[in-house]
Amino acid sequence: MHRCAILSPSESPWQRLYYHGDSSSFLLMTGLTRRAFHILLNTLFPDNNLQPIWRRRGRPDLLDPATQLGLYLFFIGSTMGIKHLCLIFGVTPSRCSGVINNMIKLVVKKLKRHPLAKVKFPDEEKMAHFAQLIQAREPEVDDVIGFMDGLALTSECTSEVIEQNAMYNGYHSDTMVNNIIAYGPDGKVFLCAINFPGSWHDGSITANILPYIRNNIGNYKMCVDQGFPRSGDAHLILVGPISKRQAKRLAPNLRPYLLRISNIYTSLRQASKWGMRSLQGTFPR
Repeated sequence: MHRCAILSPSESPWQRLYYHGDSSSFLLMTGLTRRAFHILLNTLFPDNNLQPIWRRRGRPDLLDPATQLGLYLFFIGSTMGIKHLCLIFGVTPSRCSGVINNMIKLVVKKLKRHPLAKVKFPDEEKMAHFAQLIQAREPEVDDVIGFMDGLALTSECTSEVIEQNAMYNGYHSDTMVNNIIAYGPDGKVFLCAINFPGSWHDGSITANILPYIRNNIGNYKMCVDQGFPRSGDAHLILVGPISKRQAKRLAPNLRPYLLRISNIYTSLRQASKWGMRSLQGTFPR
């Protein structure tokens, strides 16, 4: 694709969306509100130089920081190819690939230790607040502070046999990376274990982070599904619904109460499913 086949960056569809698009359309296409977009923009480019950046050599750069951020968000927020991004932003394929690669490095560098991007386990006061929010939804549960679930993401294949074997997930029949993410009732992630091999089960990953959870969670609990351990070291830390096999073994006098609590846990843990869907829906790549 050559320059003559595409619009100038100043006349591109992105410029129309950025300067004249309504808030709903901007959110749909970038995954961020305008306020969040500008917070991220000022974080990545703290000098607030939003004018085109002139290179020391060669032609001037026609893409200002806002356009570069928009291109990056379109890339990670869709599965479209480079040629389609070129049409939307008015850039040639070589320049488009260069901007994407540079933005990936910049985002990692700037957000790695930024307080707004930090995943932090709640303190005692925050955990008490989370427990109150959940109890307001389900009065019979007063000690749950969050919802944890596993998330398997597809990854590229590799020619390295050992690495390929470790990343292969038999259930999904594909190469994956497995992650565990915990959400609070405010919708934010407060705990995650990411980029584990696809062959690892949720229980195996949990075993690596369980000591950390035990040291920080106090007398509170997290709601999980049946793929997580709830006995041994995880007893009274991870709670969740009862399986059909366990339900048949319950004592008759405890059965109605435990089944009711199990149904409540089933309802609560849907929050983690919604959280995973929001991540996958926003960042399909």
